[in-house]
Amino acid sequence: MASSSSYSPPPSTSMSQLMKPEQPRNWAELPPELISSILLRLNSIEILETAQKVCRSWRRVCKDPSMWRKIDMDNDGDLGSMGYDLEIMCRHAVDRSQGGLLEYLRLTVRRVSESSRTVLSEPEDIEAKLRT
Repeated sequence: MASSSSYSPPPSTSMSQLMKPEQPRNWAELPPELISSILLRLNSIEILETAQKVCRSWRRVCKDPSMWRKIDMDNDGDLGSMGYDLEIMCRHAVDRSQGGLLEYLRLTVRRVSESSRTVLSEPEDIEAKLRT
């Protein structure tokens, strides 16, 4: 005959343990390899302007020359009007590569023509500019 007693979970899986909130994770304690993997998904402007300001460990990874083998300074907006000097940012990125830059540097400049209100996109190779 079947037992009529009610089922209760074993003590190791009690409801209080199942409902326990997760502890917050400290992003500063991530291994450098993982931080690098995360940062390589950002463009160079995002690294220079935001990611390196997260914490010391992220700044250390951001300064590593291996992060600067490919420099992507493409932007979707008018960063000049936001106070960013793209030429200075490019110089910082090239300096951080410490000669390890593998891909040529291209900057896409987007301008809005006042007369036609059309967006123009002009790729410009600025690597030669940075050498001067």
